[in-house]
Amino acid sequence: MVVNVKWQKEKFKDVECNTDESPEKFKAILFSLTGVPPDRQKVMMPGKLLGDTNFDGIKLKDGSTIMLMGTADELPNVEPLDIPAEDSRPTEEKAVQLPFGLVNLGNTCYMNATIQLLYSVPEIRASLKVSVQPQTTPGMSSPEALVTSLRLLFNSMEKAEQSVIPAVFVTCLRSVCPQFATRLPGDADNKDTQPTGGILSMVGGRFAQQDANECWVEIVHALQRISVDPRAVSNLPEMLKTPSSNAPWNPVDRYFTGRLTCKLTCTEAEEQPSETEETFTQLSCFINQGSFTLLPYGLFHVFKTS
Repeated sequence: MVVNVKWQKEKFKDVECNTDESPEKFKAILFSLTGVPPDRQKVMMPGKLLGDTNFDGIKLKDGSTIMLMGTADELPNVEPLDIPAEDSRPTEEKAVQLPFGLVNLGNTCYMNATIQLLYSVPEIRASLKVSVQPQTTPGMSSPEALVTSLRLLFNSMEKAEQSVIPAVFVTCLRSVCPQFATRLPGDADNKDTQPTGGILSMVGGRFAQQDANECWVEIVHALQRISVDPRAVSNLPEMLKTPSSNAPWNPVDRYFTGRLTCKLTCTEAEEQPSETEETFTQLSCFINQGSFTLLPYGLFHVFKTS
């Protein structure tokens, strides 16, 4: 169902609220809309205040109006840059339009880096807008839900006028991939632990840092389930058009998949070398301390020793 939310002088219409799920998701949505952390949210619903575990005792109907009370986190003040007077470069060279980033919700820099890298690829953004995915049971624990959350997050980033709070996406990510819901030692059992840095109160403590590459693999795996069907899209972006074929295709296969030709030669026999072709979605580049620290040298080393 959808509800209307009144907060201070603002009103948000048609906000999704699924009473079959934990209130955590709904509070995360309110957080992304208002910037009010869940630990400071008082959600007044018909029947009682919304708790943290369930919607029991709340008589909520489609289109109901609820009231949110709480103060939003203030954005940090950014000190102005001290630009030397002798810097006489043209103004056009200085005005670089960069997209707004994502708010760190407490050790979520690995996720933010992954999302912002994906967002920097125009073809991926365009593919998400026109893609279709298999129909599944609604919920936040499926790869399809992760793709839907990513699409909504990209839409928010595209329209953003300040840093975006990825509260709904991080909740969905931790539901689909429980390994990212690991807490720091001692926090999981400590109910009195208070979130730091304005992170979600739903965490009940601090989440552990995770590996950005592992996050990338999981999100790319979810994106492999969608397809772009040129025949079903009336206004397909020019960058996604393929002159040779109108068959459905997957954006990961098209933009993130490469092919390696592997030749196996037996030096002790006169047999002809055998060749096989393999596909890959990433190239491993391990940085060894003291040997090389630059990406080109690392890739050269990988191919030379493979």
